[in-house]
Amino acid sequence: MPKQNAGGWQSVVLMTSRRLWLAAGALIVFALIAWQVQTDGPLVQLDLWLQQALKAWRTPVPVALASAFTLLGNTTGIAGLLVLGSLLLAGRRCWLPLAGLWTATIGAGLSALALKGLIYRSRPTGLDGVVIETSSFPSGNSILAAALFGAVILLVLPQYLAGRPLRIATCLVALLPLLVAASRLVLSVHYLSDTIAGLCMGIAWALVGSLVAIRR
Repeated sequence: MPKQNAGGWQSVVLMTSRRLWLAAGALIVFALIAWQVQTDGPLVQLDLWLQQALKAWRTPVPVALASAFTLLGNTTGIAGLLVLGSLLLAGRRCWLPLAGLWTATIGAGLSALALKGLIYRSRPTGLDGVVIETSSFPSGNSILAAALFGAVILLVLPQYLAGRPLRIATCLVALLPLLVAASRLVLSVHYLSDTIAGLCMGIAWALVGSLVAIRR
């Protein structure tokens, strides 16, 4: 029994350290992008080039699809998905994963608000020719989507699936925050670096939230 306990603690330490390192890596990428944005680095030029290149894609069908996918990252969509995920976890009496899901989502939302206040960046001109006044950096929808869907992958899916079905579901769910981020570009409300930074911050929060559920 003591050996099993020791082995259990070792696996917990290993999993925790891996996720912390991944979260730290995501935050480092976020910091590098933020530095590029604030110093008007080469990444900003890539943003402007892509903004022009995407004009050809802003036709009715892509815009309609983008308008649908972007709902998965707005406040209302995230709130609804958070409630659904909470019910699924509560149904299995998975209280620690439930706490982790809320930690990831609420933490991501608060960090999005704080970062937009700290780092101001003008948004691109919208499809209707209007520029939204709130900061473009980072993409709040991307942060929330990456945090929530990342937490779903780490905390919710393993409670219901295993093996190949789990791997397939993981790949499908992992696509959702990418589609949300892409939708923000198609709708011309964010630059590429805004969305990548948002995804990185959201991933970091998903990993932090998952640590709450690790049994010690």
